[in-house]
Amino acid sequence: MKSFDFEAMSRRLSELRKQSGLTQEDVGKHFGVTRQAVCYMEKHPKMLSIEKINALASLYGCNPTDFFAEL
Repeated sequence: MKSFDFEAMSRRLSELRKQSGLTQEDVGKHFGVTRQAVCYMEKHPKMLSIEKINALASLYGCNPTDFFAEL
């Protein structure tokens, strides 16, 4: 059984944020957290809840499944 590639998801989260024209600071302001917290979310995507994934997708203007697509 193939394991999930969290590193690919991490890259994808960052890429989709940048494609939406947002910085980590912008995302942090939207969620009321620091830029460092957004950096942590991107580097440790296995810690994200379904609610946070849905909220990020809405903010980035994409589908939540886009975070799981290969780059």
